Amino acid sequence: MSTLKGHCLCGGVAFEVAEPLGQAAYCHCTRCQRRTGTASSAGVRVAPGAVTITHGADLVKAWDPPDGNPQGVLRHLRRRAVEPRPRHA
Repeated sequence: MSTLKGHCLCGGVAFEVAEPLGQAAYCHCTRCQRRTGTASSAGVRVAPGAVTITHGADLVKAWDPPDGNPQGVLRHLRRRAVEPRPRHA
């Protein structure tokens, strides 16, 4: 598999995924509905350590909500960037 590259919409954070993507899923929890303004949020699982932030790591802040998954949040936009370790499968 070739390395996948991507970035956030503003271009402040860039990343690479070096491992094959895992299972894709939709989350329908209230938090994801509020965050996206839609009925669900799409996501995909990747192996631990497979994602490398190549640009803008200083813009990503850890957030560990008491009732949800730990997340990497873009500081300037307050938008989710990554979820490093999901709590529920």
